[in-house]
Amino acid sequence: MKKIKAKLRVIVKANDQIIAESEDPILWRKVLSTMTGANPLSESSGQNLDSDEPLEDDGDGAIDRFAKTIGVTKEELIGACDPSMKTPYIGLDSRYWESIKKNTPERGPKSVSVTVLALTLLNLWSEVAKLPRPTIKLSKTVTNTINLVDANISRTIKNCEWLQMKSDKIITLNPAQHSKAVAIAKAYCTKKAPEYK
Repeated sequence: MKKIKAKLRVIVKANDQIIAESEDPILWRKVLSTMTGANPLSESSGQNLDSDEPLEDDGDGAIDRFAKTIGVTKEELIGACDPSMKTPYIGLDSRYWESIKKNTPERGPKSVSVTVLALTLLNLWSEVAKLPRPTIKLSKTVTNTINLVDANISRTIKNCEWLQMKSDKIITLNPAQHSKAVAIAKAYCTKKAPEYK
């Protein structure tokens, strides 16, 4: 997946009129934290948030932990979804997507839409990499990596057992159905049918 180089900016608008704007990383971290409920990197983390360099993993590495969480090799994980510390955090691959569609029902509770897949991977990745919880908007960016659009996102999320819509359109995993999310992520990365516990 091609890495996008971008600066974050906070813009305050009244209707369509810009009142103020800032590229201050401390300010946008606070705004992001307030909007998503996430705990973004602290100023004392030692990370240079203005740098174009990727954020470094801690310990044995977030990608290694992600691979272990879903039970695949690091190589399988990177090949399937190229997890990153920069938005959109996950990049889908059309060949892997076609494979999971063949290995899951077209309809019903065990079917997998592109939005469900994107939000599942984003949530699992955010857990181990300590990233903000995914939003519907972010899931659209991820599904666009393979040029797919889900027409009924809200209904899709409501019909998925392991996803829950929180306030401000933040999507989380249902803790009671966590193993199903892991099974879908593993199936996607290995191009096999999901094995539910």
